[in-house]
Amino acid sequence: MEAYRDTAIGSPCRFVNVIYGCDKRCTYCIVPFRRGAQRSRPINEIVQEISQLRDTGAREVTLLGQIVNAYGEDMGAESFPDLLQAVDLIEGIERIRFTTAHPRYMTRQLAEAIRDIPSVCEEINLPVQAGHDVTLKRMARGYSVGFYRETIDMLRSVVPNIALTTDVIVGFCGETKDHFEASLRLIKELQFDQVHVAAFSKRHGTIAARWEDDVPAEEKMVRLHEIEKIQKDIAENINRRYIGLTTDVLLEELVPSKAEITESQWRGRTRTNKLVFLPNTEGLFPGKTLPIHIVSATPWSLRGNATVATMTSR
Repeated sequence: MEAYRDTAIGSPCRFVNVIYGCDKRCTYCIVPFRRGAQRSRPINEIVQEISQLRDTGAREVTLLGQIVNAYGEDMGAESFPDLLQAVDLIEGIERIRFTTAHPRYMTRQLAEAIRDIPSVCEEINLPVQAGHDVTLKRMARGYSVGFYRETIDMLRSVVPNIALTTDVIVGFCGETKDHFEASLRLIKELQFDQVHVAAFSKRHGTIAARWEDDVPAEEKMVRLHEIEKIQKDIAENINRRYIGLTTDVLLEELVPSKAEITESQWRGRTRTNKLVFLPNTEGLFPGKTLPIHIVSATPWSLRGNATVATMTSR
């Protein structure tokens, strides 16, 4: 699961666990053994917690779970789209995100909920972990590359302009050079907004811990850096499409200057989770959402300015 932003009291962006544990048995993962079986929280309990966070300044919530889109599978009556609809009805919550999703639970019904529920943001982290069926089988991920590709195609057809990120493990037990090259090809083909890549390391108590860790550490790092290099170019090309556009940005915090030659600047995010920096001007505050004209882009962030209409309306 990705590293999260500061969620201190007063922050406009908060995180809420909605499901604990996991029923999957991915061979590299310790979570099912440490946290037990999947357990979804009741919707009314989640809504109450988010309402309390709203009262202390929250404007965006990220719903958390090891497989968050499996929410409700253990209860039978309530589904993840039901939860999204309930959170959307909380007055004052402008944005809903969720992580981490599993391809097997990324249904068309959920895609349509992302499209149709106003506060649900058009971005998803959907880990693929590997781009070759042999590796996926050894990982016990429960899907093929073909199934994953079809899921991505479905998401992009149902939710226009959706931003997609993924996770990839390199150097897993038995991963050959050909298997790794298949992961590279998939990344190039699917053009993710971001790829979180990690080198495999054994976790005591997992199934894979009993297997030979047969990819040398040096080779793992070569593979990791190769993916990072390719993804850097892909991300920059995607981010450059924002230049010249005006997009809503929710401000998170004022970042202090780090040297005499730099000025403090605001940091925020688009609905598609793009990090945006803009100059510090009067009238801005954490939790404010405003249209920002994007003027430049890097692989990691965008830079913009508040629009003239916004500046003159204060």
